[in-house]
Amino acid sequence: MRFTTYPRLNDDLLIAAASVDSANETVLEEVCVDPKAEELPAKQLQQVLLAFHIFGFLWTNQLLQAISVCVTAGSVAQFYWTVPSNGKRNIEASFPIARALNYTLRFSLGSLCFGSFVIAFVQFLRLVLEYLDRNTKQIQQGNRIVRVALLAVKCCLWCFEKCLKFLSKNAYILVAMKGSSFCAASARSFKLIFKNLARVATVNSISFFLLFLIKMTITLAVGIVVFAMLSSSSSLSLSSDQLALLSGETVTSPMAPVVVTCVLGWLVASAFVNVYNDAIDTILLCFCEDTELHGDSASEFMSTELQRIMGGNVPHQDGNEDHHQTVHVAAKSDAKSPTSSTTRIAVAPEETPVETLVETDI
Repeated sequence: MRFTTYPRLNDDLLIAAASVDSANETVLEEVCVDPKAEELPAKQLQQVLLAFHIFGFLWTNQLLQAISVCVTAGSVAQFYWTVPSNGKRNIEASFPIARALNYTLRFSLGSLCFGSFVIAFVQFLRLVLEYLDRNTKQIQQGNRIVRVALLAVKCCLWCFEKCLKFLSKNAYILVAMKGSSFCAASARSFKLIFKNLARVATVNSISFFLLFLIKMTITLAVGIVVFAMLSSSSSLSLSSDQLALLSGETVTSPMAPVVVTCVLGWLVASAFVNVYNDAIDTILLCFCEDTELHGDSASEFMSTELQRIMGGNVPHQDGNEDHHQTVHVAAKSDAKSPTSSTTRIAVAPEETPVETLVETDI
């Protein structure tokens, strides 16, 4: 192995290493190494890998949330689209959650990956803008236009992310309900929400307030219990071994443990309450789909209590209410739809113009 040093125009050194055969002086391999050539690419590679891992974390997080919403929506949709018998809905599947998870992973995972990718990409753009904002403080101090432009773009991306999450969640529900693609489910959910805007706004506002009260109640209850336990003299008295472990220090104020416990209680309560929130959104979207197919009048899936709450046409006691005639036709089962069993053709009553609504995916 021979090493040769060559001077360069910028007074740097270029080191060349060559592997030479000692018998016939034949050059087998030659490698040129620049001592300063690897510093910048290594730093850039580190930044690229960091950005890749951050984007992967965001994508994985959104995908897990999408799977959770889709499984919950699939289970609740099976309950809603089951015809009640004697006032009860008996689901034929023995394990509805496992069945919904099976259909989600087998048939809807691609749609969920695409939807979560879009949200993760927007979140990644927000992080990039935040990075640029922190590294251009001096430029922003001298140029207000740059500062205002960054703030405007950050605000627009924040609003766009919130709207995208709302539409994506409803799209996930329709993906679980009908087995359609993400784009088709997004268009369908937007149409249903736009037609029932007042109902959706009312239900979302009331459910948000009630679920917030539930989370606050759980958090305050946990904090009060921990504060009462730590404030009692028996709980603050430690044994000799515990004092030796703590170097003689004792708990003088219970506020720090109470704050930590409240934060953990809020996170745990939010995880459980989100399941109820997903169930409420699923029932709401199922109701909107039901009214789109059968109108505001009574259908075989819609309960009387749900019609009263949502402002539908409640059937009268004399049995002369306006209703659709539903004809069940045997259909080929679609493996992509967890709730597809029959094809229902709803025909409008004679008083109104004849309109045929065909439901094939539910």
